Amino acid sequence: MESHGQAVILFLLIYVSWAEQPPPTTSYGLAVEMQKDLNDQINLEYEAFYLYEQLAAYFARSDKALFGFSAYFRKAADEERHHAHELIEIMNKRMGTVTLKNVEIPLTTPTTWRTPATALQMVLAKETEVLQHLNGLYIRAQNLNDYHIQDRLNHFVHEQATAIFKVRSLITRLEDKSDAVEYLIDQELLNPPSMHD
Repeated sequence: MESHGQAVILFLLIYVSWAEQPPPTTSYGLAVEMQKDLNDQINLEYEAFYLYEQLAAYFARSDKALFGFSAYFRKAADEERHHAHELIEIMNKRMGTVTLKNVEIPLTTPTTWRTPATALQMVLAKETEVLQHLNGLYIRAQNLNDYHIQDRLNHFVHEQATAIFKVRSLITRLEDKSDAVEYLIDQELLNPPSMHD
C-alpha cells in the first residue's frame, strides 16, 4: 500500500508541476514575437509590391513609354506579392495568426521619376530595408531556437541579396549614360528577368 501511496504522490507532484507550466505562446511553438515580426515582414513585402506596381504604371504611361521598365517593375511587384503569400503559408503551417495591416506609403514618396535610374534608387532602398528586416527576423529565430523559420528565411535572404546586386547593377548601367543606353536597356527588359533569382 505504501508504494501505491508514493505513486499517487509522485503523480500529483508531476501533474501539479505540469499544470503550473505556462501554456505555449502558440501552437507548434511559433512564438508571439515571431508572429509579430513575420506579420511585419508580410507588410513590408506588400509595401514593395505597391511601390513596384506604381512604378510599372508610371513607366507604361504614353508620355514615358518605357514599356521594358514597366514590365520589369510589374514582374518585381508580382514577386513581392508572391513573397508575402509564401510567408503567409509559413505562418499557417505553424498555426500562426496572420494579421494584414494597412500598407503605408509615405506621403514623401514621389509619384513621378525623372529617370528609371532615380526610380531604381528608390527600389534599392526598399530592397535594402526588406533585407535588414529579414536579418532581424533570422536573429530572432536563432534566439528562439526556431530552426524551421531559420531554414525558411535562408531562401528569402538569398533572394534579397541577389535582388540588391541586380538593382545596383542596373543603376550602374544607367547612371550618367545617354538616352540611347536607356532605350537599349528598356528593350532588353521587355522580357524581364527575375529581380530575385
